[in-house]
Amino acid sequence: MKFKCHTNIDLEGEVWPTELPELPKVGDVIESAIEHKNGHLKGRVALQVTEVRWKAAKQDFEPFASGRYDVWCPVLELGISKEFTSIGHFQDWHAYIRNKISKDEFQGRMSNRFSS
Repeated sequence: MKFKCHTNIDLEGEVWPTELPELPKVGDVIESAIEHKNGHLKGRVALQVTEVRWKAAKQDFEPFASGRYDVWCPVLELGISKEFTSIGHFQDWHAYIRNKISKDEFQGRMSNRFSS
């Protein structure tokens, strides 16, 4: 089934699916297609489906370019999963996995975050 993923989290370079065998439901976790590597650590960004909306869209609304004027398409709203305590915690992890901050800086941020 085709759908569109949306998130308000600033995640440049991530690739989200546009089609799966069935429509994900609230609570499901979806991984980005991009695998990040930082030394021995590797992983994919995974976000949780927080809402499923059915949106009326124009024919050029990807991935639904059907030739019809209006189509009803599911839009999955994605948010951080429960393994992260806050958006800041997620953003620090994301910066680290993408080699934007050092291991020491990441560990320092985690130490400060959890000691407060």
